[in-house]
Amino acid sequence: MLFRLAALSAAAIACSAAEPIKIGQKEVVVVMGDWIAETNWWPGLLECYLHTRFPGKETELWNLAWPGEAAADADKRWGRDVAPYRPSLALLPYGLNDGRWGAWNQKISDAWLKSQRELIRVARSGQTRVVLVSPNPIDPDRRHNQDVYNDTLAHLTADLGLVGTELKAPVIDLFTPMRKLQSETKARTPGWTFAPDGVGPSPVGHLVMAYHILQAIEGPKEVGVITLGEGVTATGGITIDKVERHLTGWRFEMTLPFLPLWVPEAAREGLELVPFQQDLNRLMVKAEKPEQLGYTITIDGKEAKGASGDDISAGIDIAPSDRAPWGVQGRQLWGLVQRRFAKHRDSWRPWTWMDHHEDKALMQEGASVKVREAGATFAKDIIPYMRKLAKPGTYKVEITRTGVIPVDAVELSPLYPYSGDFEGVLPPEKDAASVAWRRRLLDDEGLVDLNRAFGGQQIQCAVFARLRFKADKACKLRLDLGSDDGLLVIHNGKRVLSRNVGRGVKRGDDRVDLSLTEGENTVLLRVNQGAGGFGLAVAAKVIGDNTVRLVR
Repeated sequence: MLFRLAALSAAAIACSAAEPIKIGQKEVVVVMGDWIAETNWWPGLLECYLHTRFPGKETELWNLAWPGEAAADADKRWGRDVAPYRPSLALLPYGLNDGRWGAWNQKISDAWLKSQRELIRVARSGQTRVVLVSPNPIDPDRRHNQDVYNDTLAHLTADLGLVGTELKAPVIDLFTPMRKLQSETKARTPGWTFAPDGVGPSPVGHLVMAYHILQAIEGPKEVGVITLGEGVTATGGITIDKVERHLTGWRFEMTLPFLPLWVPEAAREGLELVPFQQDLNRLMVKAEKPEQLGYTITIDGKEAKGASGDDISAGIDIAPSDRAPWGVQGRQLWGLVQRRFAKHRDSWRPWTWMDHHEDKALMQEGASVKVREAGATFAKDIIPYMRKLAKPGTYKVEITRTGVIPVDAVELSPLYPYSGDFEGVLPPEKDAASVAWRRRLLDDEGLVDLNRAFGGQQIQCAVFARLRFKADKACKLRLDLGSDDGLLVIHNGKRVLSRNVGRGVKRGDDRVDLSLTEGENTVLLRVNQGAGGFGLAVAAKVIGDNTVRLVR
């Protein structure tokens, strides 16, 4: 049985790899599925990707997912809900409800295969190309039957590969890589989850799903690479113009072939789990012979990114910057995508739900028709504005040598109860090496929302953030800090700052100059939480011309 599952799962993956999804000049994409697709997280990322990655094409996406739906029900509403859009491409993510939430048996597979074949037949009858998408795994630690249902989903995923091969339909296997990633991440971080309720993915889980779906689309896999030397060159369709080399760096104009995909903050932990940027989205800047001091990258007059000499030598990705113009455009595009989806959903679903329950009389009332028509008109009319917002442009770039050390992440300890004893000593201060540290990205302002980092509102607790700096020789390092609430700074085992306060987080509320020793120095930042907001802000700068690196 294990051999059969492995062989059939391999067939699903092979089918996906052999049939990349091609995006035509005019493409109407429909997403069906259950309530996971209906959240519009991975479909929303897909819609943003289509607009940004293919700015010269006319694409539109309609999310017609239905909560609780199984594949066996989808074909029955195709004519009513889907066919009127005349889709050229349909993504069909089913399976989660088809396994009947219990142990696998042959009858489940037989029904699943039959429903998939019928759904493909109905879709293709309208000249719609079909992409089959496997279900996501559940969290076995948060379900009463533990991993039993994942074994059922593994069978269904293997069966999906059979159907894809038989009917020459591409298959995107989400289940197999996500189950493996879930197992590996849980082994490193006990209690971690893709699915807080045991089933539905968090935004992080949706980013992982989007990663595997976007990989299957035929198109450019990175924005490009910019190389700094005596001149400036670029790959990937990037155009460079008006280059100036000066004593502390470079100035030039850069025209992009398309915008990087903006990733919402709530999903960004997923960037640490899958190589989303490296494989799909990077806009790399690298220098042939940089000095070791830090650099600041400014775009259209706004500081977008910091980089150490080592970073810029190896190459630093400037795509994930909220302050860059494409970050601003991306945030606005994401907002429009979600607003459009909500308006459209609220116009068609309540009335089709009534129709689903045979309330025909109410369906014929003039008000319901007008509501549906208004929602559809709004959703259609906003698409040209989204396409315009997704257009790339020409940007003025300046890369200047500074003493700033780019702090893009911290290592977080677990949470510890806090009884109000601010001067009390907690485990990380006694033995930092014994703590299960986990890396957490900071945003472009150097902030981390600690409530979000630990999955929701926290009260009466404390957490440590660890930073390790390596200095080429003894020197001074300045930290600009902020915290919500109290803050302790411990440098190489010695407390150097103590703020027992209640406040909101604002970088620069506290400043401390540290005397670094040659080699590695450890800084612990303890943040105490009462209630409400819970956060930390960090910025670092070398005082003088010494070389200091952040140890990652």
